[in-house]
Amino acid sequence: MVCKAILCRLALLLFTFSGVKSQLFDPPTLGRISNNYFGSRTSYAVKPQPSRQQSNPRHGKPVATDQIGDQETRDMINSFLARESRNSFIAKVYGILAAQLIFTALSVTVFGTNPAIKRWILGSGLGIYAPLVCALISLCTVLVMTFSTHARRSSPLKYNLLALFTFGEAISVGFVTSFYKFRSVVTAMLATALATTAISVYTVRQKNPRYDLTQWGAALSSCGLVFVTLSFVKLLQSFGTIPTIIPLNDSLFAFLGACMFSFYLAHDTRLIVAGKHSKYRMNNEDYVFGAMTLYMDIISLFLQLLDLLADKDNKK
Repeated sequence: MVCKAILCRLALLLFTFSGVKSQLFDPPTLGRISNNYFGSRTSYAVKPQPSRQQSNPRHGKPVATDQIGDQETRDMINSFLARESRNSFIAKVYGILAAQLIFTALSVTVFGTNPAIKRWILGSGLGIYAPLVCALISLCTVLVMTFSTHARRSSPLKYNLLALFTFGEAISVGFVTSFYKFRSVVTAMLATALATTAISVYTVRQKNPRYDLTQWGAALSSCGLVFVTLSFVKLLQSFGTIPTIIPLNDSLFAFLGACMFSFYLAHDTRLIVAGKHSKYRMNNEDYVFGAMTLYMDIISLFLQLLDLLADKDNKK
């Protein structure tokens, strides 16, 4: 999770630097699925019945059938309460995610329909650093939430960090999109919405235990490190800091980035939705952090699709 968080924010920083020029997986919130909503002192009122015994095939000892019935009842209630709690967690995650995306869409619209904002940022002395500072703030908030359980789960701290993260992301993404035609930005937003919906539906409906998406974390982290390294090489080559050692085609690079973040989105969606075939899942108390995780995946996918589909203003 740490690797992915850094990857997503570095990708945003690289896009921001490019705009100015033109004008890890073992998350601490994950664990083996184990929810037990009953303590050892929980008791039930059961009508006394004659004890019937049957042999335990494993140990050869007699076991009362009424004890077996009590255990089955507990298992059934445990399963029901676990599902209800998970549904509440999922609803909170996607509710927060929807608010984040709406706020970001408004920021993109403001930047796209008011070119004077971009001219002011590029023309002012300190304004040029505002998008970069916002991107760094969002990166710092993600790292704090990743490493601190207290920050992820305590109120109102987690909501304050969420607001700070969303604001930083919205300003940075809005500034990046201002270098593209607004019509192209809208096209990329629609493409991202369709891709996100398709990936989410496939992930939720995937029931085959042989393809457990929650176990892709290590492979995706490795791909992310390679992507970040190539991104830095591409950025330095574009500035002329280093010679063109590795020829990187922009369209191919954006396509590979879109594919990688699509897999990230599928992986994180499965961690949130979980299920009986999932080896790992997010803790039910980390719904704010879960929304931030999906938000980073969707925004990163949007930026890659925007770079792949759109024409920059300086290419008019």
